[in-house]
Amino acid sequence: MAKISFNSSHPDYIEDLKKIEGAVPWQELRGKCIAVTGSTGLLGSLIIDFLLYLNKEHNAKIQVFALGRNVGRLKTGLKLCKRFMKK
Repeated sequence: MAKISFNSSHPDYIEDLKKIEGAVPWQELRGKCIAVTGSTGLLGSLIIDFLLYLNKEHNAKIQVFALGRNVGRLKTGLKLCKRFMKK
């Protein structure tokens, strides 16, 4: 299982994640295990980015399990995550 953490530097995307942070009671997710289905899609990938952002900014200790039907797209997505995220 690959272990990744959020490390994006695009200011517009970070600002969007901060807006979501202010609107979602994310403290209830602290220390939880969360499975995200459809992780290669737009919403699934955003949810994963947000959860990893919480881990980085707030040490939320959220375990994220990315699920999808297409193994090839999952592998491609993981490679992109590793490229844009700190190991």
